[in-house]
Amino acid sequence: MPLITLDDWVLKAETRRTLDLLISGALQFPADGKTGLLLCGTNGTGKSSVARVLPELLEPTISQQRTGMASQSNLHSSHWFSCEQNANGTKLTTQITERLRNGSWNDSKLHYIQLDEADNITAPAMKSLKNVMNSPWGAFILTTNNISAIERGVVSRCHVLDFDAAPEAAQMEWAEQWLAHEGLCVPANLPQIIKACGGDMRELRTDLRRAAATQKLAQQSALMNGKRTSKYRVAESA
Repeated sequence: MPLITLDDWVLKAETRRTLDLLISGALQFPADGKTGLLLCGTNGTGKSSVARVLPELLEPTISQQRTGMASQSNLHSSHWFSCEQNANGTKLTTQITERLRNGSWNDSKLHYIQLDEADNITAPAMKSLKNVMNSPWGAFILTTNNISAIERGVVSRCHVLDFDAAPEAAQMEWAEQWLAHEGLCVPANLPQIIKACGGDMRELRTDLRRAAATQKLAQQSALMNGKRTSKYRVAESA
């Protein structure tokens, strides 16, 4: 099982439904010219983390659909590319093409190509990527916080998944469940914490741990003060 699951992130309802359909196989992928998943949204909402775990979540179902048998082995042919400066040009698409030409060790025979911060890909490389995505041996997973920088033909080849912040009510429900799972108390100012984080899940986890720890220390301090007060009262009465 992957160390990270979809339940580790609070997602918009439609985004979660689409991912559940893809992972269950109810929505076949890759199929109908859609060979990619494009995760787009603001920083800190889980795009890269979910992109990392998706191949492991998708492979059993895709293998079942392609071979008639569920995957019997661990995921092997998964390739992560960080599309940073000096790693975002035509050399990148050449590397991807080379990966696709080699046989995949996955039971599905697919290579999972993960492109993090794909909006950094240069215009010539983006045009090349559009053609590379026509390969029958690739499943592409892209992340971006600027979908307007993604070539229209690339977007057309993807299921677009909205990773902007979920509604605050959904974040509240997730936070309460997460705190319970982590054995942490619910901070009294939870609504204010969620609003201040603005959907950034990294910030939210950190702030929740800090607030829960602060509240626990305050409760422990109050308890100790109460015991001292009781002790002094007993001594005075004696």
